[in-house]
Amino acid sequence: MKLEHQLRNFKNAFSIVRLSKVKSLTRMGYSVCALLLSGCSSTSDIGHTGITFDIHPSGNQIAFTAKGKGTRDIYLLDLKTFEVSRLTESPAFESDPCFSHDGKWIVYSASSMPNDPKSPYHLYLFNLETKEVRQLTSETGVSDSSPMFVMNGSQILFSRSHRLRPYSMGGYVWDNSSLYVINRDGAGETALPLSRYYSVSPGGHHLITISYDRNNHPFVRIAVDKLLKEDSKIKRDDLLKNGAEKNAEWRKFMTEAYRTIPRETIEELPSALNNEFIAISELVEVPNSKYFGLISDKHRIYDYQVWIYDSFKNQARQLTPQDDKPSGHECLRTMPDGKSFLFLRREEIGLTQKNGIWRVNIDGTNFHQVADYTLFDDPLNWKPKRK
Repeated sequence: MKLEHQLRNFKNAFSIVRLSKVKSLTRMGYSVCALLLSGCSSTSDIGHTGITFDIHPSGNQIAFTAKGKGTRDIYLLDLKTFEVSRLTESPAFESDPCFSHDGKWIVYSASSMPNDPKSPYHLYLFNLETKEVRQLTSETGVSDSSPMFVMNGSQILFSRSHRLRPYSMGGYVWDNSSLYVINRDGAGETALPLSRYYSVSPGGHHLITISYDRNNHPFVRIAVDKLLKEDSKIKRDDLLKNGAEKNAEWRKFMTEAYRTIPRETIEELPSALNNEFIAISELVEVPNSKYFGLISDKHRIYDYQVWIYDSFKNQARQLTPQDDKPSGHECLRTMPDGKSFLFLRREEIGLTQKNGIWRVNIDGTNFHQVADYTLFDDPLNWKPKRK
C-alpha cells in the first residue's frame, strides 16, 4: 500500500467529494475536527460529514450517527422492523459508535464543543440497558477517536492524536497519532508501539495494521494480548516536548517503536493485498472464513469500491457495480454471520452528495439499499421506501 497516496487523499478532504471520507481516516492515524472550517456561527447542518455506524453482534440492529442536537447524535436502527430510536441527545458531536461483543455497551468518541474547530474528542461509554453515559478519557492536549472493543470486550483500542495544527482554509487537524488501550472501567490506559490500525478481528484478539520496517508497507496482523505484554518503553510525551513536531520525525519514532514488537507476533497478510491494489482505505476480516472485505480505488483514483479477497485462491473480486463517475464507499462492516457486508454508499442528491446504507452478499449477489440518505437527515421521522 502506498502511504503517499493515502496522504494525498487526506489533503483533498475539503472538496465536497472528499468530505465523506474524513472520518474514515482516523483509524489510519488522523483525528479530524468535527468541523474543519473555522469562522462558522453554527454547525447545525454540515451535510453528511462524520457519518458512521456499527452492527450489533446479533446482526439485528445498527448504531449510527445522524443529525441531532449537537450536529451528531447516536441512534439505533432495527434491521427487522426498521424502527429508529434515539440513544443520545447532547450538545456534543458524537461519532464512531462501536458495540461491545456482548451487545450491552457502545463506546464512541465525542467533541463537547462542536462549534469550536479546535475542540478535541474524548471517549464515552454508553450502557444500552440503563442508558447511562460515562466518560472514559479526559486528558488535555490530545484528541481520542476511533474506539473499538478488543479482548472480548474487556478493553478498548483507540487512536490518540498528540498535536493540533492549522490546516487548509482556516481549519485545524489533530495528527501525530498513536494507539492506546484502556480498560472498560476507564483504568489501565496503555500506549502501544503503533500509530494506526484498519480493523480488529471479530473476537477482538488481534488488529490489522501496516508494517513500518519495509518500503512497501505490507499489511500485518498482530495479537493484541502480545502487544499488551511487551514493554515497548515508548515515551511520546518526552519526544513531543523535545521538539518532534514534524510528521517525518514522528513517523521515524513510530518506526523505531514498531521494531520493539517481537517478530514472531507479527503475521504478514497475503501479498496480493499489498501489491495488487492502488490503495486500500478499509480492510476487514470476514468471520470464520478465508475472506477479507476491503475498499479500494484499484481501477481509478478516488473511485472507492467494495471488494472481496480470497486469501486461499489469492483472488479479489469487485462487489459493487462500476459507475460512470468515481464512487464513494466507506464504513465497511461485516455482518456477524459472515455472509454479507453493510457499508455507506455516496448518493448524488442535486448538487450535494449524501450517504445511504447498502448491503451486498460476499458472493456479489443481493446488492441493494437498506436505507436512503434521509435516515441521516431526519432519523426519527425516517421511513423505508416501499418496493
